[in-house]
Amino acid sequence: MRQPKPIKYLLLILLFLLPAQIVAANAIDDLKTDSDVLNLLVKLDTNFLNHGRPYIEVLPTDKLIPTLKCSDIARQWDIKTWEKVDFNNDKLTDLLVTVSDAGSAYVYAIIDQPSGGMKLIRITQGLSHGCQIAKPIWIGNKQMLRFYAESSLYNETTKSQDWTRTDTLIFLYGDFVEFNNKPDNYQVKSVYIETSGCFGTCPVFKLKISKDGEATYNAKSYNPKNGNYRGSVSLDRLAQIKSLINYIGIKMLKDFYSVNWTDDQTALIQIEFTDGTVKTVNDYGMIGSFGLSRLYNLLFDLRRSEKWDWVSFD
Repeated sequence: MRQPKPIKYLLLILLFLLPAQIVAANAIDDLKTDSDVLNLLVKLDTNFLNHGRPYIEVLPTDKLIPTLKCSDIARQWDIKTWEKVDFNNDKLTDLLVTVSDAGSAYVYAIIDQPSGGMKLIRITQGLSHGCQIAKPIWIGNKQMLRFYAESSLYNETTKSQDWTRTDTLIFLYGDFVEFNNKPDNYQVKSVYIETSGCFGTCPVFKLKISKDGEATYNAKSYNPKNGNYRGSVSLDRLAQIKSLINYIGIKMLKDFYSVNWTDDQTALIQIEFTDGTVKTVNDYGMIGSFGLSRLYNLLFDLRRSEKWDWVSFD
């Protein structure tokens, strides 16, 4: 019996669409070579291209390790150039990869998102003048990331440079943050962030959010729009910000962080709690911790994600 033409055409369309869906779903699963990984990276971010050609390299592991300034640690940790992982336990394959660029190494993660598409996350902090490496590990039933850095951050307490650090990271709140098995449970009364300029186009603004989400926003320069605004932060974003503040244990963080180079941006963040305490962090370079960096990003995103009503110009 012959099939009616509409059904026949529908079957043909489905046959054409199915391979594309499979390729998208298995983009990381299908990676087999260093070249495959490089091709995926440049598809996700064309900034890796210079005049149409990749300026980064994905070296074989045996060639990558000798180029690292912390090669002994890398060998102890059994670092691989790239590894397939499921960072958020959603049964989708993610990727951890170290790319090489003019003698420096940078660590990235590619997260296959349940909603579709992939998210490229740079894990290396700052300029990577030292050495930064990462290794997937399991703690209990949780997939973690062991992170090691030889880099220079100014320690206000000791008046010296911190050269090495090891962190255990977990993928939460849409990024990697320091793992905390006992998050705080403080009630947040208000959140305030103020940023400085830099040698470039860093956004300069002030933003204050009350516990119910009411917010004032003073955008000075390099923002989507400048001026004084009022608005309300959506309940889901507000809950995420409050939860992250407790998860990173902000009360126990240092009051001052600084990178050892010039012309960077400073973020001053102040959290007021309902118990009357206030925590202020001044972070020059904005990489005092992974958790702080994620908090900054969530607050920066509010400039575009929320509806702001204009009040006045400065």
